Amino acid sequence: MAGFRSTQNTIIYTSLALFLIAYLLTVASGLDPFLAFFWNLLSAFDINLQLLPNSLVTRPSILLASLIDSLVFALMAVALASFFFEFVKQINIRNRIVMSRVKKLKQHAIIVPYNEFALALAKDLESSNIKSVIIAQTEADAHKLYRMGIPAVVGNSKEIDAFNIAGIDRAKYVIAAADDDIENAMITVTAKSANARARIISRVEKFEDIAKLDSAGARRMIMPEITAGMELAEAIAKKQSSLLDEKPK
Repeated sequence: MAGFRSTQNTIIYTSLALFLIAYLLTVASGLDPFLAFFWNLLSAFDINLQLLPNSLVTRPSILLASLIDSLVFALMAVALASFFFEFVKQINIRNRIVMSRVKKLKQHAIIVPYNEFALALAKDLESSNIKSVIIAQTEADAHKLYRMGIPAVVGNSKEIDAFNIAGIDRAKYVIAAADDDIENAMITVTAKSANARARIISRVEKFEDIAKLDSAGARRMIMPEITAGMELAEAIAKKQSSLLDEKPK
């Protein structure tokens, strides 16, 4: 890796040195310094614009500068390509590390799909020493979770393969966390298809959908708004009680 970085740096420094030489040659030909810089910059990006007076186009110094700019373009293309391949390699390494962690998980929770509710839930579970993995719909969402240290796999929440990759055969719970009850019902059915013994906890938005989720196989349903309201009421009640218990001064 260090040798690769050193090669990249050498290419960049060589490109900058060659660009400077080309620029000085162009200025030496009699071209305005600002225009010379602009012309060399465009040439280095292989953009040809007729910015030079006809009297300068055929001068040896301009021809040599143009040749050097072409070399700079080639070197920068190599540098950019190497950066890109290194970036892709790092992503693949990160994916392998995450998948290695997921394969070792046991008695964990599978949360699906990725959203703010799922993220908050994963963090709360982590604070309680309960491992979890989130099934994300896109690579971008998965990498966002990687950066936060949360295991994630990329897959369609309506396909059995996604649950198999997340280790449903070793999981303790599957948590359907979608905003839509129909989607949660489909997640429940898919999870049950992947593992008939899977214990499903589903988020539910509407009372009338509880029966549907129960029929789909959800073992327990939670309405976040009601739960949050009950916790808030309990907190207020405790606060009021503590105030009443205080002795008057």
